[in-house]
Amino acid sequence: MSAQSNINDFIDAQVFGNEIYMEYDFQMMLDSIDAQNLLLGSVAAPVITSVATGTDILENTGVDQTVYATVATAVWPAPTYAIAGTDAALLVVNASTGFVTLTADPDYETKSSYSFNVTAIDAANNTSAATTVTFSITNVDEVIPTITSGATGTDLAENSGSGQTIYTITSDANDGGTIQSYAIAGTDAALLGVNASTGVVTLTADPDYETQSSYSFTVTATDETGTSNATTVTFSITNVDEVIPTITSGATGTDLAENSGSGQTIYTITSDANDGGTIQSYAIAGTDAALLGVNASTGVVTLTADPDYETQSSYSFTVTATDETGTSNATTVTFSITDVVESPSCNGPTFEGYTYDVVQIGNQCWFAENLRTTVYADGSPIPEVTGNSAWSGLSTGARCDYGNNANNVATYGRLYNWYAVNTGNLCPSGWHVPTDLEYTTLTDFLGGAPVASVAMKSSSSVMYSPTAWDGTNTSGFSGLPGGKRDYYGGVYSVGNGGFFWSASANGASAWYRKLFGGSTVVNRGSSNRGDGFSVRCVRD
Repeated sequence: MSAQSNINDFIDAQVFGNEIYMEYDFQMMLDSIDAQNLLLGSVAAPVITSVATGTDILENTGVDQTVYATVATAVWPAPTYAIAGTDAALLVVNASTGFVTLTADPDYETKSSYSFNVTAIDAANNTSAATTVTFSITNVDEVIPTITSGATGTDLAENSGSGQTIYTITSDANDGGTIQSYAIAGTDAALLGVNASTGVVTLTADPDYETQSSYSFTVTATDETGTSNATTVTFSITNVDEVIPTITSGATGTDLAENSGSGQTIYTITSDANDGGTIQSYAIAGTDAALLGVNASTGVVTLTADPDYETQSSYSFTVTATDETGTSNATTVTFSITDVVESPSCNGPTFEGYTYDVVQIGNQCWFAENLRTTVYADGSPIPEVTGNSAWSGLSTGARCDYGNNANNVATYGRLYNWYAVNTGNLCPSGWHVPTDLEYTTLTDFLGGAPVASVAMKSSSSVMYSPTAWDGTNTSGFSGLPGGKRDYYGGVYSVGNGGFFWSASANGASAWYRKLFGGSTVVNRGSSNRGDGFSVRCVRD
């Protein structure tokens, strides 16, 4: 039998499924190598019929998992299979079955998808067209959640109501996970509630600062992987004033001496707001409230009028303080007016047709200018002595103008020897020349002799002053540098020094006071009775 005959006989064979049944002696065909080669070379190359998508798998599910099954059409004998392409080195193919496996344990974070090519090869080395196959690794959550909502809840004011939200748990599930639930624990968890789905945490009871001023609890979140680390959360309750104020300033005001002036402070309201409150205002009421005033912010209470014992000797009123909670209970306060023996008012006398300026200094009423009279209080004349020799021989009262110049009188008044002072008749009725002690009372009231000069000296410019007459005259005494005439008749110190007789003798001399420019001191001295000095009068 020829080879061609064998081939023809083969072609005439009937094909059933994957098996070829021949009507003729198959052994005879195999006997011819040429006929066999001719048969195989006439068959078409295989064709890949499996789809281009492998089987996606979960990460961390194990090594050597089948990701693809290659299927191809081919005549007998069955083809072999091969892989190539991008990720072929990470895969293995069974050349006989076409099953492709992933060598390593799949890890999404390392590699989330794969690509490779598959081919089929028949016995005649005919290779199919390559088919590119891809498959993916599905991420699996491997990291527990992280709390992202911080460590501080919402502070609440006490008495603001139960069931309030004080915190909302938020978290990052991480690695593609899904939060499944939220939970709380820790110190005060039993006093709180949590919505396991939303993470909303509420305070069960109405907050009360006095019962509990702060809370602490822990929060966690759970996903497929597990439960987060616990985060400690705190929040506070703010105190709200629930108690009215208490007056703490007592029931007694400050007693005042009558005639001591209007608008004086007689009481200052103080109070304890209690329970963290803040005083908002003070008020007064009661019997004599209409005669008083109160500063609603500071609580200072003043007597509106000048106190007068004879009109009203005591006062009564009530005080209250108000804060956020309400008004305190009223406290009754009393104070008294002290009776003062009242001297006549300090009004200037008119003497010899001239009205003198006067000033109240302490309890004394003083002339505020130098005496200028030419007569005694009884109307008898005071001799004017101009000559020096006549002046130096005097032992009776006399007067003169400084430098015998009448123009000096309007500013400086007149100069008198002490003999005129000693008559006790030099000042107008109801007034007298001050004693040495009365001058001391004056200077003591003004801070003492070492400093009183400034307050006693006039602040105005003065005649003949070689330097500024440096007083402030805060006392109103208006002391002027009228100079002096000594017992020999010479005149000195006008414009720079003022000399004032007292009514007090000192042996053969008499006491006086001296003011000098540039000095703060009121000098006390004793001088010849024949000297001519200025005179001030003080009310009896």
